[in-house]
Amino acid sequence: MTEFAAGLDGVAGADGATAEGAGTAGAAAGEVNDARAAGAVDTTNADAETTTSTAAGTAPGASTSDVYRGYLAQNPVLLAPMAGWTEVVFRSICKIYGSGLTCSEMISAQGLAYDNIRTLKYLDINPQEGSAVIQLFGSNPQVMALQASRIEELLGTKLAAIDINMGCPARKVVRKGEGSAMMKDPQLASQVISATVEAVSVPVTVKFRRGFEHGCETAVDFAKMAEQSGAAGCCVHGRYSKDLYHGESDWGVVGRVKDTVQIPVVASGDIKSSSDVFECMRQTGADAVMVARGAQGNPWIFLQCREIREHSGDAGDPQNEVPMEERIRVARFHVEKLAERDPRSVVHMRNFFSQYFKGVPAASMYRGMVTSCATIDDFEDFFDQMWNASLTHGYQKVLDADPLQRGAAYEDLEHWAQQLREFWDSEN
Repeated sequence: MTEFAAGLDGVAGADGATAEGAGTAGAAAGEVNDARAAGAVDTTNADAETTTSTAAGTAPGASTSDVYRGYLAQNPVLLAPMAGWTEVVFRSICKIYGSGLTCSEMISAQGLAYDNIRTLKYLDINPQEGSAVIQLFGSNPQVMALQASRIEELLGTKLAAIDINMGCPARKVVRKGEGSAMMKDPQLASQVISATVEAVSVPVTVKFRRGFEHGCETAVDFAKMAEQSGAAGCCVHGRYSKDLYHGESDWGVVGRVKDTVQIPVVASGDIKSSSDVFECMRQTGADAVMVARGAQGNPWIFLQCREIREHSGDAGDPQNEVPMEERIRVARFHVEKLAERDPRSVVHMRNFFSQYFKGVPAASMYRGMVTSCATIDDFEDFFDQMWNASLTHGYQKVLDADPLQRGAAYEDLEHWAQQLREFWDSEN
């Protein structure tokens, strides 16, 4: 696979711009808010069918729905917003491998209003992404409108769309009346959507679920409300809010929504492989599919989808196993870019790591080893040891069921490496 190597220079060269985003955003945000307070910035549009020409292939004067449809036509396999995952580095990696539109982590509109520096960092978009979607959540129409407008002014052409999260089932979000709780109050949801649409010129989309209470499907009516409120598109997840992520996602509800509304419809839920992507689109007629957990530690899913679309056209084609070298190379790049942006953030690589190497022989042992990594040097040494050992001892022969992991605690990586060598030797 050569896609990743070809894109490295683009991300590396752009990191300076994104790393300083949080610092400049705070100052710029203050200026924007001051200007609005003085009446110097118009935050509304005369018509909810605001026009824009930011998407390639759409004519100037096209409706926001047409603009959004143009993005999906270019590439219908999208990276879903995921808390703790879709930070700017991982989004850039997915883009290198062929993702369509990428989306930020879910961002609190109220947090932006407080100028929280940690929240502002979520607004970073790497030029490697081209343009990306920023996902907001909140239940105050005025706050949502103001922060959406602010984001558009800060990001300019790097902003493809604003997505409103009305599907998050997390208790801490729902108990504030936000996320999927908005499905219980369609009137307020409509006000939030309309206010946001009027505040920006880019497409505004809405992500929601099959319904809130288990067994009470409201997605079709909710989609009609979103369309009438000016939404340029919608994304439907096939579980109820009360289901969280348990059980199976019902793709049938996506098809029912698609049959009802005219705006583009994106499918979400249980997209774990490239075959799932195309089977979901076949079953639902959706304009696009969002890949969430299926992309965690697996940016290669987008390359596999592109190869199917461009070459075989057969979703049943076998998937090639990702070589160990490729996994290590991408994971190493990921942690290096995290360190360049904020050295303290490299510890988050522990979570990313478990997904990058999920299912490989000795995965449980590797997960134990990586818990000792706290700095970029720790990770670099670990990846070196991991690769050298796999070459020396025969990566394919290492078994995941290792007895050394059970209840073992090791003081440092060198000790882990010695134990790993001994384990490999005992298996050969």
